[in-house]
Amino acid sequence: MQTKNAGKAQYADIVIGVLLLIFCIFIFVETEKMPVISKNTLGSAFFPRLLAGILAGLSVLQIIIGFLNRSGERYFYLEKEKRKNLFDLLIVAAFIILYGLMWNKVPFLITSPLLVAVLCFVFRMKIRTSVILMVVLPIFLFLIFKNGLHVMLM
Repeated sequence: MQTKNAGKAQYADIVIGVLLLIFCIFIFVETEKMPVISKNTLGSAFFPRLLAGILAGLSVLQIIIGFLNRSGERYFYLEKEKRKNLFDLLIVAAFIILYGLMWNKVPFLITSPLLVAVLCFVFRMKIRTSVILMVVLPIFLFLIFKNGLHVMLM
C-alpha cells in the first residue's frame, strides 16, 4: 500500500541525487585548474577528485533508489524529539560554511581545531576526547597534505 507521500519521497531522492551529481561534476571541473607539481606526486587535485568520485557514486545510487522506491517511506518527517538533530545539523552546516569563508584568511592550524571543537560539542563527545581530536586531527591532516600530497595548507 502506498501512502500519499510516496511520490514526494521518490522525487526528493532523485532531485537530491541529481543535485549532488552536478556538484561533483563542478568539483571535478574546478580541480582541472589546480597546478600539478610533478608527475611523480598525486597532486593537489587528487583528494578533492577522490571525494567527488565517491560522492558521485553515492549520488547515482541515490538516484537509482529514488526510481526503485515504491514503498512510500517518509525520509523527511521529523518527530518532535528528533527536531534537535535538525538544529545540530544546521549548526554544523553553518560552521562548515564559516570554515570555508575563512579558508584563505586564517591559517589551517587555527580554523581546523575550532571546527573540530564545534563538531565535538555537537556530537556530545567527552572533553578529553575532544581536546585530543582538536590537537591531533588538524596536525595529522596538515602533515598528510604537506608531505603526502605536497599541498601547502595556509
